[in-house]
Amino acid sequence: MKRKIIIVFLSCFIVLSVILSACEPVIPHSIDERKDCLSCHNLTGIKPYPNWHFKREYKNDVCTNCHELKINSEK
Repeated sequence: MKRKIIIVFLSCFIVLSVILSACEPVIPHSIDERKDCLSCHNLTGIKPYPNWHFKREYKNDVCTNCHELKINSEK
């Protein structure tokens, strides 16, 4: 019984991890010359970030911790 619970827990964890990683948007443009993410991605910007980003004090240097570059570019 204990083994079944562990297997179910691990399975749920794996499924949730895959789902959540698929939800993180990619960066579709080069960031070589666009290092100020927050100039476009803010509450009133061209491509606003979600409200839950606003509750945290994000800075430009942490964007690529979650968001991956879709094209070949330097971080």
